[in-house]
Amino acid sequence: MKKIFFNVTACICAGLLFAGCNKEDDDVVEGGSSPFDGVIVATNIVDAPSNSQVDVVKAFVRYADDDGEYGYREYEIASAPYKDGGFTLTLPATIPDQYLYYVGDTFGSPEIIISDMNAKLAAISNKEVDAFKDGNHVGSFAHSYSREEKPGYLSEGDESVAVIYIYVDRNVSITKTETTTNGTSKIELFLKRGWNIVWEIEHYAANTSSESLTTSTGPSSRLKWHYHD
Repeated sequence: MKKIFFNVTACICAGLLFAGCNKEDDDVVEGGSSPFDGVIVATNIVDAPSNSQVDVVKAFVRYADDDGEYGYREYEIASAPYKDGGFTLTLPATIPDQYLYYVGDTFGSPEIIISDMNAKLAAISNKEVDAFKDGNHVGSFAHSYSREEKPGYLSEGDESVAVIYIYVDRNVSITKTETTTNGTSKIELFLKRGWNIVWEIEHYAANTSSESLTTSTGPSSRLKWHYHD
């Protein structure tokens, strides 16, 4: 299957997966069907740094700028102190228009159905919250899950999940389903004005893979915050 990986932070169109969940994946939480208030709470972080390593966390969105490196720049939208092994980050209620992309520029494939082509969006860069110490970038935090039976080798039952925080300036739906001999690719985004939680899921079976980008439901029990320096 031709993989179209979603990376709104670099404005690359992506199509994705829905992983058929097995019995132990039944614990789910609601996504786009319930409101997200824009407050990110990170606790019990895997490999959490100490306060001597990280003192502030910041969230950025990328925006197009021909004068910037690779044609984009980053705009800081929120910051919060890092303490006691966690943080609470409140995202702004709105993002200025100059830092948004048209949905159609991000999801440009003709197979993708967009309810409102005038809708604009932004997403937290690289699906991560950046970590700083004394003003210097030292690492990042990501809300994700990954299982590989053999590191570096994808096999039956392997899967990965990443949480993406996406802002839209109006209600918009983005949908697509594609099936090939190598697997399935599905987009089921029902985004509400403001901030939304989106799950990016990949699941591997024998000689096939399935990918989805969805606001409907996502695994909760396996997702953890991870720190990467």
